[in-house]
Order: sequence, then C-alpha cells, then structure tokens
Amino acid sequence: MGFLLKTPIINQDSDYTYVCQIFKFSNHFNVSKKEKYSWEILVEPSYYRSKHESFNYWHAFFTKNQSGAELRDKYMPLKNINEYVLNLGIIYRYNLNLKWSVYAMGNVGLMYIDTDTERMKKVLLLVIFLE
Repeated sequence: MGFLLKTPIINQDSDYTYVCQIFKFSNHFNVSKKEKYSWEILVEPSYYRSKHESFNYWHAFFTKNQSGAELRDKYMPLKNINEYVLNLGIIYRYNLNLKWSVYAMGNVGLMYIDTDTERMKKVLLLVIFLE
C-alpha cells in the first residue's frame, strides 16, 4: 500500500492554464507469488484538485443553441475542478533477483469530473491504460 501526494502539475499554453494537485492511494494485492514471478491486483483511488482558466477569447465557443458570448462567460473564468478516479489493474511481475524486478501492467479506471470546461465536460469517463 502506498500514498502519493504530487505537488501541482502546471500546463501553461497560450490558450489556457491547468494546475493539478494529485492525491493517490495505491494498493497492490498479491494473487499468486512464485519464486520468479507474481500476479498482483492494483486498486488505486485518486483525487485530483485542479484549477483551469481559458485565455483565448477567439476559441470556438459557439454552438447552435448558445451564443459565443454566453459560452465565453461560462468557460473563460478561473474554475476549481474536482476529479475523482478509481483505477483497477492487474500486474505481472518477473523477479530478476531479490532486489530487482520488471513488470507489465494493464488497468482500467473510472473518472468523474464535476465541472465543465471548454475542453472537458462534466461527465463520468472510462479510461484504459496499458504499460
């Protein structure tokens, strides 16, 4: 079991800024352990506290139902975003010796974002990773 607290990740672009702080618990459960290899289950709940601000006034903020001015008022101010993630995975680990190992991991996760931005909608997402 482990805990990760990552200091803010800043993605600054000419169109927007995105600052993210990560809180993550990582739990590995051994399913099968042999001398040279093991199988593990990964359960990783996470919370991302983010701030996002759009700078590009000319971004395509228009749709058929809303005017560009309405959408600019909605999307351009600084926003606080909460992202909740539950990641589940399986790990195959091969032990090279007592101190070193290599692994392959596949995982899938659900993420809920509580705030709309011009790039992300308030939605529940399914994310798949292979490492």
